[in-house]
Amino acid sequence: MHVVESYATDVAGNPEGISRVSFGVDTVAPATGVTLSGPRGENGWYLGPVTVAIRAEDATSGVSISYRLDDGPWSPYAGSFVVAGEGTHRVDYAAVDGAGNSETGDASVSIDSTPPLVVLEMSGIPGREDWYVSDVLVSLRAEDGGSGLARLEVRLDGGSWAEYASALPLTDGVHTVSYRASDAAGNMAGSRTVIVSVDATSPQSTAVLSGERGDHGWYRTPVVVSLQASDATSGVDVLAYRVGTGTWRPYGDPFTLSSGVHTIQFTATDKAGWLEPAQTLTVRVDETPPALAAVQTPGHSTSHDVTLTWSASDSGSGVDRFEVAVDGGGWTRLGTEPTARLHLADGAHTVVIRATDAAGNRAESSVAITIDTNMFSPGGPYGGAPTGVLLVAIIVLVSIAIAWSRRRQRR
Repeated sequence: MHVVESYATDVAGNPEGISRVSFGVDTVAPATGVTLSGPRGENGWYLGPVTVAIRAEDATSGVSISYRLDDGPWSPYAGSFVVAGEGTHRVDYAAVDGAGNSETGDASVSIDSTPPLVVLEMSGIPGREDWYVSDVLVSLRAEDGGSGLARLEVRLDGGSWAEYASALPLTDGVHTVSYRASDAAGNMAGSRTVIVSVDATSPQSTAVLSGERGDHGWYRTPVVVSLQASDATSGVDVLAYRVGTGTWRPYGDPFTLSSGVHTIQFTATDKAGWLEPAQTLTVRVDETPPALAAVQTPGHSTSHDVTLTWSASDSGSGVDRFEVAVDGGGWTRLGTEPTARLHLADGAHTVVIRATDAAGNRAESSVAITIDTNMFSPGGPYGGAPTGVLLVAIIVLVSIAIAWSRRRQRR
């Protein structure tokens, strides 16, 4: 502040009274600044409302402040104010001192208090009870309308966090997928976890048959059928079966099949909804040997060549073959004709006929045969007649010899 004093004197020497003028000189604009206060995030962003305080200083002529927000109308500044709302805001301010010197400035206020929005999507074929019955693709997408997405991360089955790049393929098993995201302001979409259960494989069932195995795929005793099924992922829900064209029923305990040809079908369903294609099994059981009728034989033969006949039947697996054994010797196959042609030596013989069905069941029948081909034997081909002739001839010869001897003695 300056004071100028002045007076004047005329030619006659009369002085004027002293005059004083006070004035100030201010050629310096006010010093200004702004202070922003609020929850700071990252990269210059705030995570909530921001308090704006404007300051202006002028040591000479004093100062007045005005401001505006986001190109709005100018308002006198009376004290700090709050800027709220998502997005980037502009605060303009001006300070003017008493001399008319002015200073302007601006400040940018960026606010983002909302974390990113993360959406998880799964593509696959849904089954039952939250299972998928095909491989699954898990994809993520994230949006942030404020500061923008900074990072999207994923973790599979408790492993390490990794930046998400592309969809995750998931195969059989129960998987945990965790994901999180953050924006440029530092807002974090907290970790979330979903469980993805995948069972892309149908269950497997098997049958176990217990019984005495025969020939040609037949059993010779009742067969006990045991069924079992396994599923390594979701687990077996139902194991069902039927015999022949009967009703499907849940399998509980082993069951028994007696004589006959049986068709068994069985299938398993797992908890995910997979239905195994039905399996078919044929079980042939024949517990009964063939019915072998008595062997037709002459009993006594005067010929070495003998023909035996018989009949046999089998209502189960059917007669497969006949065999013959003579006097405890080895078995000789005869085929399927119920006839045996034998060449036997003289004497008594035991002949055994054996019938075997396709399952291997056997039935036997034995007969006794006597062969006598001696022409002098009473049981021979001539009934003993040659022996009688021979005896008569001997008697005649002896009689002749005796008569001749007596005649010589008389001489």
